[in-house]
This record gives sequence, C-alpha cells and structure tokens, in this order.
Amino acid sequence: MDYHGPKNDGNRGGGLFTDPRGWFHTGTLRCDPCGAPTRHALINQPDSFIRDLAEQYQRYALGGDWGGDYAPDRERVREEYFAQFPRNPYVHHWYSVDEAQAAWEAGERTVIALCGDTMTLKREPNTCRGGRGAELYELVEPNEVHDVEYEDSETGLWWDDLDCVNCLRVTNERRRNRRRRLLESWLAWFAQHPEAISDSEADALIELFTPLVAALNEDK
Repeated sequence: MDYHGPKNDGNRGGGLFTDPRGWFHTGTLRCDPCGAPTRHALINQPDSFIRDLAEQYQRYALGGDWGGDYAPDRERVREEYFAQFPRNPYVHHWYSVDEAQAAWEAGERTVIALCGDTMTLKREPNTCRGGRGAELYELVEPNEVHDVEYEDSETGLWWDDLDCVNCLRVTNERRRNRRRRLLESWLAWFAQHPEAISDSEADALIELFTPLVAALNEDK
C-alpha cells in the first residue's frame, strides 16, 4: 500500500538500525475493526526493490549471505543492529574453529560467532574440533528446548539457556551449499563416465531419480 504519513508519526519506522523507532517499515494506520490509529507494518508492492530490505539487512547482520550485488559493510551493519537489542549471555553459539584458533594463538579469548555475536573462548579451540568427514555435509537438527532460565540482575529480565537459532541457520545453509557442490561434482563426473556405473547401480539411480524428475515435470 502507499503510505504518505507525516515525518513526526510516532509509529513510523524504516530507517534501518539507526532509527530508534524501529527499522522495519511501519506507520500509523487506522484499524478497520475498532477505528483506532495503531502501528502497522507497511507492505510495499511486490516489484519494489525495498520490499524486503529490512529483512535482508537483518539476515545479513545475523550471518546470512547478502543475496545481491554491492553488499554493505557487515561489521557496521552488525554494530548498528546489535546496539538496538540486549544480548542474551546464555545462548550457545557456533563458530569457525580455524578463526577461533587464530584468535587464541594471537592471545585473544573471544571470537565472532556465525551469527555475528561475540562469544568467549574457554579453552583452546583445536581441542574441541570434531571430524571433517561426512558430518560436515549433514544438516544439524536443533536440540530440544528446555526451560532453564537465568535472571539478569541489571535489567530484571530472564534469559533462556538455549542454542542460537541464527548460528544453526547459517550452519545448515553452509552445509546445504557444500553438499550441493559435492553432488554437482559427482553428477558431472558420472555424466561424463556412464560406463563406470554398473547395472545394479543404474537401477538404484533410476529408482532414486524417477520421482525427482516426475516432480520437476509437474512444476513446469
């Protein structure tokens, strides 16, 4: 919808992370059921280049890819984003072991997690390193949520003890891309060397690809 509200609209937001009123595109609209002016999300037209701009910036700040040309400075975006919200110190993050080990050897005891948050290194990262085999291609399932909480004496808030959902998302996005590249290389090689596939292996491949091809044809 088109919105031409005043600049002093108290519900107006959309200046991204530097706007103290909020960085989603919002404004005051009259509620149809009750007639009261309330804060609403402003949805741009589907072909608008800023339709999902705030969401794109948020995803980028939290470790995702930019998804286009001319990506902004991620460090600056993260600084502005994290300044808007208090940080939960009890969230368990994922991080690059290589980056953490380099930081450790440089005498630093913190590292930037996949989501952009800063986490403390309690021991040498290389001692926590797992294998580099098939598990790096497997998607990670979230752990079961529990009800452990800790009170923050400074703010009076309660923090949940949980895994970082943004680190989990970035981890699975990277693993998904990694195994797609692996499959692409395998398929390309076998496409050039079909004689290397035995009859029984061909039967298994045909059984696997038949429903995939059928689903692809239905989408056309």
